[in-house]
Amino acid sequence: MLAAGLLCIGIDIFVSTTGDDAQSGTSSTAPVRTLARARDLVRSLRNQSSGTERATVHMQPGTYGLDRKSTRLNS
Repeated sequence: MLAAGLLCIGIDIFVSTTGDDAQSGTSSTAPVRTLARARDLVRSLRNQSSGTERATVHMQPGTYGLDRKSTRLNS
């Protein structure tokens, strides 16, 4: 018997201060560098599917900035 939680598929994006926004961001070995890129990836991946998946952004320790254009992460 499968637990209900195992049936839930989500989006996981990884961010690191040493990452690269050209990376996929979908694994801890290929993180993106900025929160704005993580936001864009979540939007893109949701658009490619049902649009209701849970999204988790895994942030490695560090300091991350947001420019004025990127402050609306939930839009």
